[in-house]
Amino acid sequence: MSSGFWNVPIGEFNVIPFGIKNPPAEFQRAMDASFEEVLGTMDGEAGMLDRIEKILWLCRANGFYPRLDESEWFKSEVRYLGHVTVKDGKRCQAKEIDALKNAAACSDKRSLQSFLGLVGCLRPFIRRFAEYTAPLFNLLKKGTVFDWGPRQADAFKAQKEAVVEAALLYTPEPGQPYTIETDASVLGIGAV
Repeated sequence: MSSGFWNVPIGEFNVIPFGIKNPPAEFQRAMDASFEEVLGTMDGEAGMLDRIEKILWLCRANGFYPRLDESEWFKSEVRYLGHVTVKDGKRCQAKEIDALKNAAACSDKRSLQSFLGLVGCLRPFIRRFAEYTAPLFNLLKKGTVFDWGPRQADAFKAQKEAVVEAALLYTPEPGQPYTIETDASVLGIGAV
């Protein structure tokens, strides 16, 4: 029989399957979209308890099941969705920055995918992300031979430096003026 497994029909996935390349970025986007509003500062214990109840309801409504034994309550700084959230906004975790600072040059497609997966979670913190990573993503295109040259080495170094320089992403205050910066090129478009 030709293409045996392709002859067995199955239903659509209801969850992200293992083994494909985009789930880490999609998972981070889903988490950010679902839980963007659950953190905040509260005045007093009663306000915080109301917030906790809303967070747990939001988790259940979105089909997420938090590990309460790993949850942190009544903190001024919280590791949350891969970032550190503080009163004024969020920033990268120090361990992620250290891991990227100490990352060795990629030797094959697998190590490059691993590097881009880690740095992709930090995309919101990095200006010109698409420009920095384009030479690296080009190596992952189907049919491309992995050839780590000066262009890729420069892009890798620039990406690592950009992560180290990543700043705090401030949370906009409703009713207050703020500036939106946009950036576009042949390689991508972004806004900070």
